[in-house]
Amino acid sequence: MGSLPTWSVAILAKAGHPFIPVVSPFGKHRGMPTTFTNTLRASSGGIFAFACKAAVIPAVASVFLKQAQLSDWGGCSEVLSEFSSVHPQVWGGFNGLLSFMVVFRTSFAYGRWDKGSDRLMELEGCHVDAASSLMAFTQGSSAPPEEVETYLRKIAILISWMQAEALLTLRGDDLQKRTLKLLHVLSLDELDAKSRQILARSCRKQGKGSFLISHWIQRQVMDGMSKNIIVAQPAMVGRVIAELSRGFIACERAKQFTVVPFPVPLEKTVLTLLIINGFLIPIASLAWSGRILVIFCYSFLLLFINGSLYQIAVAMEEPFGDDSCDLDIVATQDRLNMRLLLLLSAEAQHLPTTVLHPASKGPSDPPELVLVEASWMAEDDNDLDDSTTNLTG
Repeated sequence: MGSLPTWSVAILAKAGHPFIPVVSPFGKHRGMPTTFTNTLRASSGGIFAFACKAAVIPAVASVFLKQAQLSDWGGCSEVLSEFSSVHPQVWGGFNGLLSFMVVFRTSFAYGRWDKGSDRLMELEGCHVDAASSLMAFTQGSSAPPEEVETYLRKIAILISWMQAEALLTLRGDDLQKRTLKLLHVLSLDELDAKSRQILARSCRKQGKGSFLISHWIQRQVMDGMSKNIIVAQPAMVGRVIAELSRGFIACERAKQFTVVPFPVPLEKTVLTLLIINGFLIPIASLAWSGRILVIFCYSFLLLFINGSLYQIAVAMEEPFGDDSCDLDIVATQDRLNMRLLLLLSAEAQHLPTTVLHPASKGPSDPPELVLVEASWMAEDDNDLDDSTTNLTG
């Protein structure tokens, strides 16, 4: 249980859930970013620190050229004046093109990040809904309680592993080994040895583990119906199969953000324009002002803004990567584990009932529903009866 967040452990401990160990099957590992871009940003202190360092050099060059022009070092004042006399529209046109490409690059990256978050939440929601429905369909089962309990725990374990395998496929090949050591799943100790061996072999083959577990769950559904563990109608059970299919499709659609990169020609175009801009800024700044400090500030801000936007776009382009702004798939897996354990708890098995007001004559004469303050949810159990207040007067 130590692998789950502290707040979820407290909730599950209060709910009195059946204990299923939450484990990291490959242990914990703290690794460094593996891609060149991530390593460069990490060594530079982050996105903005990298953009700051990249903007300082051209800004200092702008100050150097302006000082050379003002002091006429080596008779270069006339040559530099020729560059500063270039029509402003030339620089304005180039800067406008660069700004458009950088903004386009950033908006494209954010679009991928936004869609990736939608697919990730859809994947988690489908798995939670499928698990909740399957556990609810066992209500009123004629099977022995021990058999029902074993069945529910088996479903929870399989769904936990299925999502872990699905999330793993969203990471690039260079990050999968590190991710394996960060994800946590419900322990497989309750499954038979042959199932564990088959699952271990399938998990070594990218993309096959989640597909196999999804097939197992569907077979478990049919097995539960044949043994009268699941007592719902086939049409209602079909909804569970549909939810599992939606989750599988959401995962497949999310893979495009890992497999399909930003178009390489456009990426090279934006990067080339940024490099050219770094060389043109010192020359164009000669005509901006006669003050050294003003030139340095203008040059630095222009380069810093474009560089920051570009670095943010690179970081957000792959939403399931290892950058600080990427989506946290480890937290997504932890939330699923917490919810699965909560579904197995005694509180989840409790069936709420209603109590009629003493003044009512019976079900045909129920009391009028009233609005109450929601603050009672934060009170202790002993204070629930005294903390509600009628808002209707």
